[in-house]
Amino acid sequence: MRVSSPATVAATPRLLGSHPDAAASTTSGLVRFDDLFGTRAGAGIEMAARSLRGSMPPERIRAICLPWTRELGTELDDSQDR
Repeated sequence: MRVSSPATVAATPRLLGSHPDAAASTTSGLVRFDDLFGTRAGAGIEMAARSLRGSMPPERIRAICLPWTRELGTELDDSQDR
């Protein structure tokens, strides 16, 4: 999340979401990603906090994950509006 921008990452699910064989699993994966990283108590954030214990405080992890996940959702929503 600190290396790739949501705009860059959004290109892949956009492409996969338009493919008949990949669309359903891509949508499901994006919903799961949002569940994991899009809420303060998301399991993905908690796992990252445990993994990075001692090197990054949990609040910093939340400060990275939450806006990044929101921005990815915005990027994907905007692409559907086009």
